[in-house]
Amino acid sequence: MFMLVKIELQNFSLWKSIWDKEKTVRESYGCLSEKIYRNSVSDKEVFILTEWEDIEDAQEFGMSDDLRKSLGKSGGLGRPEVSFIDEIS
Repeated sequence: MFMLVKIELQNFSLWKSIWDKEKTVRESYGCLSEKIYRNSVSDKEVFILTEWEDIEDAQEFGMSDDLRKSLGKSGGLGRPEVSFIDEIS
């Protein structure tokens, strides 16, 4: 299953450097893979697609203090939009 997150950022470069440094944290929660997409029109809008074994692992990470601290340091604006999705084909 996948978790799709849409987030608005103040500074993409700052966010990306922190995101890259915290890969082991995501893996410790069970993240299997990740891809980052950026809005073609608004460079402050980012979409993050992460793959998980199950929804419980993704939800635990999504509600973790680790993620909250990371977003605070990296300049996330507002609350991220989160969807849990399954691959159909």
